[in-house]
Order: sequence, then C-alpha cells, then structure tokens
Amino acid sequence: MSEITRPDIKLKFGDIGFLAGLSIECGVVVRPGDTLDVVTSLKDVYAKMGRSGKMAFAVWETRFTNQLGETVAQAQESFVRRNRS
Repeated sequence: MSEITRPDIKLKFGDIGFLAGLSIECGVVVRPGDTLDVVTSLKDVYAKMGRSGKMAFAVWETRFTNQLGETVAQAQESFVRRNRS
C-alpha cells in the first residue's frame, strides 16, 4: 500500500498528518501468473472535532483486480490532519 500514489487533493489544514485507520477486505485468491491492476479513488473528506481540536479526514479506497476483472482485495485508508497541540 505504501507504494501506491494518490493525487494531491490540496487539503490545506493542520501541520501534522498520519494514518488514522486501514481496513482490507480480501476477495478471490491470487494465483501465480496473475496480473493485478490497482485503482485508487478519494471516497470522502470531512472535518470532525476531537479532544485535541478540529481534525480533517481524507478516506481513500483502493481496489485490486486480476486479469479477469475479479476483485482480489479492497482497502480503505483514513488519513487525518490536525494542528499540533
């Protein structure tokens, strides 16, 4: 997942950012010789108030498919940005 590039969404909030959560749902089994395609898209952007103040979240969804178009895995990552306290 760390090698996947995401477009810059120009989220101008906070001075610190980190991974807030990751979920992976497995699909069909990957076999030797399979060719995988990866598509990443922005699923949601929202603000939330927490104990440390206001936070901005960006949620990305990544789908991995094989050469037959079958879903091998689907991942959802949430990243948060906030001000240092």
